[in-house]
Amino acid sequence: MRTVWAICCIAGLGLAGCGTDAESDPAPTPEVEEESNELNCGGPTSAERYYDGISKVSESGRYTVTLVASDPAPPSKGDNVVTVQVTQNDTPIDDMKVEVAPFMPHHDHGTAPARYDGVLLDTGDLFEVPPFYLFMPGYWEYTVTLTGADGDTDQAVFAFCVDG
Repeated sequence: MRTVWAICCIAGLGLAGCGTDAESDPAPTPEVEEESNELNCGGPTSAERYYDGISKVSESGRYTVTLVASDPAPPSKGDNVVTVQVTQNDTPIDDMKVEVAPFMPHHDHGTAPARYDGVLLDTGDLFEVPPFYLFMPGYWEYTVTLTGADGDTDQAVFAFCVDG
């Protein structure tokens, strides 16, 4: 009888130490690198923390591309709309084509369609990119391509962790 009781006690203690994965391993969240604006979404490349007004200088250095707003903010799985402003020497530029191409380089795919044209808003200095569907969470790049009236192109790339 003592043997049965001892086995039951030992088994009970073993089960008491067990928990579910949900208790011991919470869902992964992007890691914030200390004293940095970069995030790690689980891939080999760091992403930027999104905020309204995040800016990049274009590859040629001629323009500053600003993501004035995102809906939702930050970008997430599902439909996303972004508002873009392009400036040159702090002067808004409106006589160009602006397109955004969302892409997941770690998976080698983008969205369908692959590119979305910005529409110049009545403000005259902002381009709204119509809804595009980000169909999975992870590391996404938005390549903003600028095409001037002269046909020259330039671009800026933004990289974000998209939550699901």
